Amino acid sequence: MPPEAVIRTEQARHQRGHFNLIHHETGYKADIYLIGADPLHAWALPLRRRLRWSADLELMVAPPEYVVRRKLEFFREGGSAKHPLDFRSIQETTGLDEATMVPWLARMNLADLWQEIKAGRS
Repeated sequence: MPPEAVIRTEQARHQRGHFNLIHHETGYKADIYLIGADPLHAWALPLRRRLRWSADLELMVAPPEYVVRRKLEFFREGGSAKHPLDFRSIQETTGLDEATMVPWLARMNLADLWQEIKAGRS
């Protein structure tokens, strides 16, 4: 768990507030994004999915369409080669409702980038 001061600082952000939870024994990492005033977060919150992690643990996770949209933003900013692999993995594992993505991708100016990735050009 990050120090309380870090969490409070991130909570105060109107956009892009986040922190990580890392399980040191296994290396599992969870990215925690705070809703703030971000309309994409507000869209995703009621669409979160319940995931059974183990017999005694359930988690609420973001819909895959949200994850792809947010990762597209990070990819546009930083160009990490891992993001296109993540997109393909998400598509294969959970599938994507691309119809819900189209308006957001247009609004976020990510539609062309998404088409390039789908075509294997990025």
